[in-house]
Amino acid sequence: MKNNELAVHVVGTANTGKSTIQLIISQALKEHGFNVEVTSNDFDSEEELIQAHIPNQFERIEAVKEKINLITVNEVQAVRNIIQN
Repeated sequence: MKNNELAVHVVGTANTGKSTIQLIISQALKEHGFNVEVTSNDFDSEEELIQAHIPNQFERIEAVKEKINLITVNEVQAVRNIIQN
């Protein structure tokens, strides 16, 4: 990762709504003008992720709300590797 890049990881066990949360986060960031790249273990492309979620997006969101009691957002600072000659 380059110094001008930031990574957001969505971590959870199977069937907890990771892809749904990932899509919510990426859409919110894009709405605010950020350049966002989405990768997924379940889908080959961002377009595939969107196509799978959009038809029943609100139902998916409600299902995640029913399953998940708390989403914790943590800030973690990565260590910069500085190579000096």
